[in-house]
Amino acid sequence: MKKIFAILLACFTTFAPINVLAEENEVGKNNNDMLKIQLVSLEVTTEFLDSQAFVNYRQEGNKYIAEIVDKYSGEIVASYSETPDIPIENIRNKNVKSAISTYDTTLDGEKNLVSGSNLFKAYVSARVTITAGQSWRQIDKAWDEKHTAGSSGGYYLTGNSTYIGTSSFPTTSLKIDINGVIESNQSNTVGTGVNFNLCQTLGFNMSGSASSNWYARKTYNTSIYINVM
Repeated sequence: MKKIFAILLACFTTFAPINVLAEENEVGKNNNDMLKIQLVSLEVTTEFLDSQAFVNYRQEGNKYIAEIVDKYSGEIVASYSETPDIPIENIRNKNVKSAISTYDTTLDGEKNLVSGSNLFKAYVSARVTITAGQSWRQIDKAWDEKHTAGSSGGYYLTGNSTYIGTSSFPTTSLKIDINGVIESNQSNTVGTGVNFNLCQTLGFNMSGSASSNWYARKTYNTSIYINVM
């Protein structure tokens, strides 16, 4: 009997899908196990485990896009992009890099707000000024930071604030902090995958019941960690 149980346990461990969303405090420590995406000038440390997700890159015009894919489901779980104000080719060209230049770039990305689910996301955006030489880059300032609810529906954000968590410039690393409240209710969740039982499992403050009108509320406070490359 013990032998059969051991075989079943081994099979489950091998084939069971694993939630790639890591706990937020791991990301805050800039853990080496976290997946990092490299854009044009900026590298973002994500909340996904490097062993359980991979990145697809593509360029559309002067925008460089990174899509994070769950290795087990093949689902795109988040994406980031960088759009510099000067041609990407100029930034990567070794001859151009020999001279010091200053340029602005825009970072856009999706941040999961609730550990254990990819349904509650914020779209985060910020403008960054970078000065670069042949073998170095620095962030001179960051501004126009903001975030909104994702487009999947089923929830909305209230009292949301975005601010730069880095106090000293120039710097080689940047932190963007976001906080607010996720709210959801029965009337706006049809066809979205968000429901009473899910919100309850994820630790939302609940009122009502699954069989009647219900309301869910959960605060969030998280950050995006960025480095120059």
